[in-house]
Amino acid sequence: MRISDVEKQTGLTRKTIRFYEAKGLLTVGRSDNSYRDYDEAQQNYYTFQHDQIGVFAVPVTSTRLEAAGAVFEAMSSESRVSVVPAYYDIALKGKYVRDEDSRAMIDIIHNGHLLDPAWIFCSNLGDLAQSPRNLLRGGSSDFASYYASKNKSYENGLKVLIKGYEKKH
Repeated sequence: MRISDVEKQTGLTRKTIRFYEAKGLLTVGRSDNSYRDYDEAQQNYYTFQHDQIGVFAVPVTSTRLEAAGAVFEAMSSESRVSVVPAYYDIALKGKYVRDEDSRAMIDIIHNGHLLDPAWIFCSNLGDLAQSPRNLLRGGSSDFASYYASKNKSYENGLKVLIKGYEKKH
């Protein structure tokens, strides 16, 4: 697959695609005529977002995991310094609110937000992070019974997650 095909399928610019290639996030071969030949199996690697949490993905074929981690860390750091403040100050507090009370409320919400690791690792922990939502959808409020019915699955998932971390360190 040529770079123009990747641009069309992903909506990414050529510069961005080449950046990902240089950082080892995209595996690129060479065709017989020495053109870059992008693997069609890679065409569906996109960033997954759920409830406003961006999660980076690295193809399993990547051989430069340390470099990918460094790039993601740098992007996250820069985003926190430049993108997030601009979004809050310009968009949320500038364009989308009507009064000072709303601006103050946005500050309160922004300064008090936390990230729940259960959202990050929800695939390892079954549906634990979504259990309140699932209960409400099912018309139930009996969390204790719901949790008791899933507890073994949650504990097994947590053990697998912990073992994965132990292997890495």
